[in-house]
Amino acid sequence: MKHLIIVANGEPPVPSQHWRRIRQADPLVCTDGAANFLLERDIIPDVVIGDLDSLEEDYRARLTEQHIRHVPSQENTDLEKAIDYAIGQGYTAATILGATGKREDQTLANLYLLVKYAPRIHLQLLTNYSAIDAVTDTISLRVEPGQVISLLPVGRAEGITTGGLKYPLQDETLEVGSRGVSNQAMESEITISLQSGALLLFRNFR
Repeated sequence: MKHLIIVANGEPPVPSQHWRRIRQADPLVCTDGAANFLLERDIIPDVVIGDLDSLEEDYRARLTEQHIRHVPSQENTDLEKAIDYAIGQGYTAATILGATGKREDQTLANLYLLVKYAPRIHLQLLTNYSAIDAVTDTISLRVEPGQVISLLPVGRAEGITTGGLKYPLQDETLEVGSRGVSNQAMESEITISLQSGALLLFRNFR
């Protein structure tokens, strides 16, 4: 699996393990706004992508033209541009950090991207509190027993069956609402499958 790290311009990561991922990333791609807080920490990204309206001049001066991908379109967000770049470079998976906080509308839009791009690339979004994946068919994940797991549908999701959770689902339907929040892993591996629709799977950090 060809994988990269993408950092967006939301709230900067807090957990030390997130910063370790960022510092060890090869390659490291970020949106132009995120470049400001990366360069502030002396982390030079391999690629800075976006319309460049958020990149401060002092930080831009530390980058070469090889680092910068100017994509001026206003039809999609800078995070979408970074994901499109990853797909165009042949990457099949990406971990996204810094994509939540600051603005709720952008946070929600960024979560939707996990589902939008699911047929083309596997995206995982890491926040300061949880790991978030899209489920569009069947997924198996290693977890910690006792870990809080939430399943939230994007619209309507049907034929959901789970394994390894305290409150199992068997060929059930979830619609927009609070049902699916705060389930719990009972084993070290969980499985979720569905017949139609999409879910966002949240694994809270303990």
